[in-house]
Amino acid sequence: MTLSGSSSFFEFLQVSPAENETDTKRAMTVVEGAFDMGDSQGEGRDFVWYADPNFSFENVLIAKTENDDFAGVVRLIPLTIRRGEESIKVVIFSDVCIDEKFRNQGFSIPMIQSAVKIAKERNFEFALLFARRALDHFYTRFSFWGVSSYSSVAIRPPEHLRNLKKPATLSDFSKDLLELYDRSYRTAFKDYFGRVDRSLEYWDYSIERIRREGISFETVQINGNPTGYIIHSGLKVHEIATQYSADFPAAILALFDNELGKNDTCQLSVSPEHAGFSYLSGSDLTVSHRECRFGGHMVRILNTPFSHKIENRAVPNDEFSYEATLDAFGAAKAGYPSPRPHKHRPFNISLLDQV
Repeated sequence: MTLSGSSSFFEFLQVSPAENETDTKRAMTVVEGAFDMGDSQGEGRDFVWYADPNFSFENVLIAKTENDDFAGVVRLIPLTIRRGEESIKVVIFSDVCIDEKFRNQGFSIPMIQSAVKIAKERNFEFALLFARRALDHFYTRFSFWGVSSYSSVAIRPPEHLRNLKKPATLSDFSKDLLELYDRSYRTAFKDYFGRVDRSLEYWDYSIERIRREGISFETVQINGNPTGYIIHSGLKVHEIATQYSADFPAAILALFDNELGKNDTCQLSVSPEHAGFSYLSGSDLTVSHRECRFGGHMVRILNTPFSHKIENRAVPNDEFSYEATLDAFGAAKAGYPSPRPHKHRPFNISLLDQV
């Protein structure tokens, strides 16, 4: 029996949602084998799946052969992302894999086509996935395109701000501060394209997930009062936010002091749209953007008014070009004239939301 939302492209391969915990356990075994995970990583995968507030059986898609063998898996993670204040309903394709004994038999193509069809039927506007370098050029076959700007700022210690009236310190993460972290995030990233609507349950889960991966999550304090957070691996900052944008430089100085990096460079995964960026004025910094249409953070059009217009022009096989995807998604690229069209913004998704 196939659940609603299933799809079959070849008679010998059926893609449908898991029906129960037994199905999800079997699917997880396929994933662990495909990514060659040890026992400890397997235990971590158990947490990543079942602790996720968005987890449900229907979000685990299983590709089965006519003999009921589990040939492949695609896990769906529904999210709402923001382009400024505009909300976009997206779904992440995660843990995409084919069991080793079924590889090189053409199963990946109908499996991904089926996952796209099911996501469209569930009325998501776009699908996202985070591709490994080895799969560059593979997902473009299904009209997934790399649209991220990979914005970053390299900054030397801003010593000219050393005499700040409100110096910052860093302290341990606290579950009691989840609401403060969320307020800080929404303030700092309010103009971003890629800000995710995060519930408190999602915050708690995501912080625990990255901490299990050895990534630090620390609270930013001003005069002993919590005001934000910083997610980092040494002097590589994955995400940083403060309730008051003027406190942004103080948080960076605190990280330099904690990491004894007075002669080093701090890499910030932020773009000029970050609310605290202007407060770095006068610092020794370099702003960079990277663009790669064939891999990385990839997007696929599913259901948008723009895609319907394309379909009305009889685009064959529901295939969308890189340029059409940028226009529909509203992501910027280097080739746009300056100033770029207002609806197009650099797209950046935080490490906290990459699963």
